[in-house]
Amino acid sequence: MTDSGFDFSVLCEFRARLVAGGAEQQEISILLKQFKKRGLLKERGKQRTYSTPVLSAIRNLNKTSLMS
Repeated sequence: MTDSGFDFSVLCEFRARLVAGGAEQQEISILLKQFKKRGLLKERGKQRTYSTPVLSAIRNLNKTSLMS
């Protein structure tokens, strides 16, 4: 219980490096391909603001990544 948690500056620095290097489009393309592959996005589907299922799927992917 002594873990201080996630330092937000790490994410901030990562985002800044992505934008500075022009890699943000590449990253979003990779994410969108993975979402489509897992059935989270469909071609010509309706856009919704209800993100709970997507966040849940991302959490599951993160857990899977940490276990391997």
